[in-house]
Amino acid sequence: MTPLRERYHNEHGLIAQCCRCHMVRRPEDPNTWDEVPEFIVEPPDELTHGLCPTCFHETYPELAKRYDAWVAARTVPALAIP
Repeated sequence: MTPLRERYHNEHGLIAQCCRCHMVRRPEDPNTWDEVPEFIVEPPDELTHGLCPTCFHETYPELAKRYDAWVAARTVPALAIP
């Protein structure tokens, strides 16, 4: 296995790629997606597909609004320390 492929494997041995823009999610930071041209030319066998946050918001704006509101409601505001 190449070091590039090893970098993007998650804990299940899969590589998450956006089905719309083909960006690849970093396992150590799920909010960061990278462009990996090698995976477009020669896709790994262990690919799994989803949507990156940008494509999710562009493709499903109404659902994204509801999701963002749900996340905001679950997030505990940071305490202001004087």
